[in-house]
Amino acid sequence: MARARTIPVVLAAVLAAAFVLSTLPAEAFKVETDDIPTGLSQNVNLYAIGWKPSGAEALVVGDSKAVLVFRDSTGSFRKIEAPLAPDFLMGAAWKPDSTFALAVGSAGTALLFNGQTVTNVDTGTTRFLYDVEWAPDGSRALIVGAEGTILRYAGGVFSPVGSGTGKTLYKVSVNPTDHSALAVGVNSTLLRINPDGTVVKLPFVEDWTLHSVAWNPQGTLAVITGANGIVATFDGAAVKFINRDTPNVFLDVCWKPDGSQALISGDTGIVLKLREGRLTYIDAGIRSLLQGIAYRPGGSYALAVGNKAKCVRYPMKPAPKPASLLDNPLVLGGVIAVVAVAVVSVAYLDWREKRQLSSKKTARHLPRAVGKKRLR
Repeated sequence: MARARTIPVVLAAVLAAAFVLSTLPAEAFKVETDDIPTGLSQNVNLYAIGWKPSGAEALVVGDSKAVLVFRDSTGSFRKIEAPLAPDFLMGAAWKPDSTFALAVGSAGTALLFNGQTVTNVDTGTTRFLYDVEWAPDGSRALIVGAEGTILRYAGGVFSPVGSGTGKTLYKVSVNPTDHSALAVGVNSTLLRINPDGTVVKLPFVEDWTLHSVAWNPQGTLAVITGANGIVATFDGAAVKFINRDTPNVFLDVCWKPDGSQALISGDTGIVLKLREGRLTYIDAGIRSLLQGIAYRPGGSYALAVGNKAKCVRYPMKPAPKPASLLDNPLVLGGVIAVVAVAVVSVAYLDWREKRQLSSKKTARHLPRAVGKKRLR
């Protein structure tokens, strides 16, 4: 009977604890981010990041002649004066030997940045240039732009490469293994640029705008992103869709230097993590367009830049858990008290039951008192 009476006590303790736990906030799928001030007006939009190979600094470019340097050691920006820069600078990349960075933009403009000053160079075209990337050995850089423009920069000279298309090209990525490159653009344009300068159009179904492409560090898999929520991979032979036919627009993609995952940025501040073929949405609390994203060499974090002079750093670790009711000492003390009472009650009832059983057992074995014989 006593054990039966312990059930309500234990049940009450369990229900009390369950009630408290049910009031705790659910863990959010968020990461801790740093919103880094750029010192620019919110009217300025930033488009691209080019990390120096050492990871000591990154060149960031945008519209309104914006040329900035982010220093890893201080976590801050300094503005570079570039009075002859175009209104729009869309792409930037450091040469692998760190001697200078090349930035490209509107009106066929290209700038050389040596770490301190900016110099304008003639590209031979007036077409809008959107992106630049160096071959891993630094022998050449490829630039892509409007109306199918492809330029090769080597030895201080720009030379055109026949693309075979008049479609605008937004991004280019050089394969680190065979030094070929992929370029993407409007109307599902996907091109392979061979090291010898020949260009091959690759099939890509339907008619979409492709905004970005990036080969992984091993040169085995490229990620392609674009409008309509497109996220696809290309292994050198075929395109495989991971996501499409959604309202999202994914503008840039970068790989972690070890090749374990890729980050994708886009409209409304969206950031996706692609790992082992799976997409995970990262809620960074950002709601402005993120135009460019790039991992720091070494992979310790990534920077994303975008509209309204936005720059966000992604350390890629869980955000601190919000304060819960258990952080309140009164609530925590109440839970402990309920559990303690339940434990003591159970122990007391067990002890009393054992004592009663022991008393009955002892009574059964005591010799009966012999009554006095009645005198007749």
